[in-house]
Amino acid sequence: MEQTQSGLAEKLALFFQQWPKGLNISDDRSNPVLFPEPDALQHFFTALNKPLLAIRHYSFRFDPWHAGGIGHNEVRNSTLLAWLLDPAGSHGFGPGPLNALLKILHKRSEGKFPAEFKRYCRVQVETNPTGDSRNRVDIEMDSDTFFLLIEVKIRAGEQENQMQRYCDEAVARAGIRPWAVVFLTTHGGASQTAGPNVLPEHIPAISWRQLALAFDNAVADTYQEITSSKPLSNARLMAACSAISFIDHMRKL
Repeated sequence: MEQTQSGLAEKLALFFQQWPKGLNISDDRSNPVLFPEPDALQHFFTALNKPLLAIRHYSFRFDPWHAGGIGHNEVRNSTLLAWLLDPAGSHGFGPGPLNALLKILHKRSEGKFPAEFKRYCRVQVETNPTGDSRNRVDIEMDSDTFFLLIEVKIRAGEQENQMQRYCDEAVARAGIRPWAVVFLTTHGGASQTAGPNVLPEHIPAISWRQLALAFDNAVADTYQEITSSKPLSNARLMAACSAISFIDHMRKL
């Protein structure tokens, strides 16, 4: 008894095998239509499996940040960004988001800022790097290969000499390590409070959208692996979807 062809690739292969020999189909320009090889079709549809699963989970996910009313609150957004940048964070993407940021800084500084950390990278929010209570920075990243501060701006403006003071803090803490103070805003424009003696490579200006796009590329492969893993880990999927939701939120700031 003939076996039933269940998969789409198998059905297409059988269809082309049974196509009458010598019968061609022409398009409007009377050019013969070339059918793809059955093996190539099977490979194509098999390769679609992972992205289709990822899209399915992405489409039906719950957005906890919208429900929680994160909105344009700088403190809340800073906390979530620090979580995403922490290579040991519960988001499950490891150093992917952090490496995406470092790649931007490495390129902006023409290779002077390191593209990765080696042994450790500690991420904190709302800190006073040198203990000066006047200088409370949004995110501090202390690594064996660099020292980095991130000033988060969404709707608030700059304070007097703010970025200059933060640069002084970074210099004091960095020692011989490369350092920078990222000016993260909705528009991506340069800071107006850095002072004339600070080099552009030390105060890179980045928009939330630019950083979100970099994160998207950095986590895409891992996200597909998580959504297509068997058995599927619900806890890992929940964490990944939460991170993806925040990245989508960043893009809209």
